Amino acid sequence: MNFQQVSYDEALRRARDIVPTLRERAQKSEDARVLLAENEKLLHETGLFRYHQPKRFGGMELPFVAVVDIVAELARGCASTAWNVGNLGCHHWILGYYEPETQREVWDQNPDVLIASSIALAAGRGKRTKEGYTVSGRWPFSSGVDNCDWNMLAVTVYGDDEKTAVDWRLCMVPKSDYQIIDTWYAMGMVGTGSKDIEVKDIFVPERRALELTKCRGGLEHPGAKLNQGALFRIPIVASASHPLSASALGAAEGALEHVTGVFKTRIGTYTGARVSEFQAVQIKLAKARALVDSHAT
Repeated sequence: MNFQQVSYDEALRRARDIVPTLRERAQKSEDARVLLAENEKLLHETGLFRYHQPKRFGGMELPFVAVVDIVAELARGCASTAWNVGNLGCHHWILGYYEPETQREVWDQNPDVLIASSIALAAGRGKRTKEGYTVSGRWPFSSGVDNCDWNMLAVTVYGDDEKTAVDWRLCMVPKSDYQIIDTWYAMGMVGTGSKDIEVKDIFVPERRALELTKCRGGLEHPGAKLNQGALFRIPIVASASHPLSASALGAAEGALEHVTGVFKTRIGTYTGARVSEFQAVQIKLAKARALVDSHAT
């Protein structure tokens, strides 16, 4: 589907509209320990994975702040699902920094494709070859990986002595080249499916190995041949935490909404009075409201 004409306000409306559905499925998501297939389908239908995908490939290409606003909105319903939207959605943005050939290779086949990642640079080791890199490693916390066809794996490239780091690359690797290791039994956010990834001596061509030192802001990166808007001038690594912090903000908003709704009708066990009329409860809710609002701004 083509989402080029979807405005910022429309994207937020779509996110807001599916919050009740995500909330109903939140426990099922936690039990499954992955991004639910039905949630993935809903997010594809609304285009909400593609908020940062370049318009030339049918994406919305919304301003960077969308990764905060849309993700926080969705987290009111299910924080794990929102976390995956933040992660997988922003990878459409990062793919816009790669060589045009790589962008077309991925999106021409499927513009809705999902791409996972692990940006732990110390986890991956690479060595330069004639036309690319030989890569090995085991990476943690690859969120949403079961739903994805590709993975962006951070790799430290070493020189001939195999001890000196000479380069840092973000390697696009197809699903056929890596193994998913089911390590994700977290106490919270288990529905993100953030499992380990392992590769052994695979070859990554130059066009799929993004040079991170060229992604520190501006248009030095190879994707600038196609994408020169403000969105693609942002330093990648410096912005990496934004999709994740938004999930926490939205989850706090959702928790406050839930508690406030429950207290409206709840009756005290000992006194029979409405809990919503207790001064202590009102003070705590007001403090919580102020904390959420202060972080939202």
